[in-house]
Amino acid sequence: NSENLYLDFVLPDSITVAENNGFKDGRATVKFNSGNNLKQGSSVLVYVRDKLSGEIKYSECLDVSYLEDVTCESKGRYFRNGRWQVEVTLRNNKNTKNVSGVVHIKEPAEFDTAIEFSNIPANGYKKLYFNVAENLNDAKVPISVFIETDDGKKVESKKDVYMTAFSQIHKEPQIDGKIEKGEYNESFAINLEYQNQVQQITDWRGKNDLSGIFYANYDKDFFYLSAIVTDDVESDYDVGGLERVWACDSIQLAFTNQRTKEGKRTEYSFGIVNGEPRFTRHSFMVVETSIVAATDNHGYDGIKTAIVRDEENKKTYYEIKIPWVQIYGKEIEPKNYKNMNFSLLLNDNDGKGRRGWIELCSGIGVKDPELFAEIPVVK
Repeated sequence: NSENLYLDFVLPDSITVAENNGFKDGRATVKFNSGNNLKQGSSVLVYVRDKLSGEIKYSECLDVSYLEDVTCESKGRYFRNGRWQVEVTLRNNKNTKNVSGVVHIKEPAEFDTAIEFSNIPANGYKKLYFNVAENLNDAKVPISVFIETDDGKKVESKKDVYMTAFSQIHKEPQIDGKIEKGEYNESFAINLEYQNQVQQITDWRGKNDLSGIFYANYDKDFFYLSAIVTDDVESDYDVGGLERVWACDSIQLAFTNQRTKEGKRTEYSFGIVNGEPRFTRHSFMVVETSIVAATDNHGYDGIKTAIVRDEENKKTYYEIKIPWVQIYGKEIEPKNYKNMNFSLLLNDNDGKGRRGWIELCSGIGVKDPELFAEIPVVK
């Protein structure tokens, strides 16, 4: 009987109870006030106690997240004719008041436009669009957004914005390790060639050490990935003879159904092992990985790859073809997707084991779908 229960709290210094009318019809609503000494990582301990004995019937620890009056989310948005925009979504986190102010992008310096916003309603949002200079059209651009509200609040948000896309093709390419002109739509390159993309390779010597240019295409049945990789030392041997694809020079790619830590992933590795092109599926969206000893008993029908090494020019050519059903576990209509959640990396092994990798984003390396890139699907 909830009428015999009451709520008790252990609160951080910055929070007080503003309203607590107890239980009614089995439910209780409590309102809190926050002070000025706000600290991320605080928590509220909630106890449900018996009114007569004080006995704890239930307890829970609630993590507290503090939001600025205005927050923003930035992402790349394909505009038209090869041009991109940065889409900034402003959210008013106030419960009762509208918010107005100005937004501008401080970094990169090529952005020099301020956009005013007015009267975003309480708990509402507004989208603003900044045109991207042609020289910034790249797979990954660090963006710094600065917001100043009319009441003097200042908020800065830094994020990597991805300006690449999955582009549709209308003729199926030949998967033979020869990337012919016109075979793929090369409008949206993914360039893995920058120092801030390098992970765990402490002595990376630049593009000629390891780098790659990738093109991601699709049709109604398949996802295609082609790549021209520059690698000064090619190694197809996994130290210890374990024949793990990812431990050799290789590509790993992954999709997730949602960009949250709970999202389900499909992940593949493609590479040459002991002289032969191979691939491995590490996870599949339709396999319940939370079950101990769960195994992937699904087949690999329709997956095809060709990998050719040009030792003289230190290039490796990849062509990969994967049916959508081998990614999502079901038939899909890719043209109906506005975006897909994707991660990509390029592994390096110079003969002494895996050195590290160069990545588009951190989703694969740390197995966290929340960190995947949101990639537009362009028709």
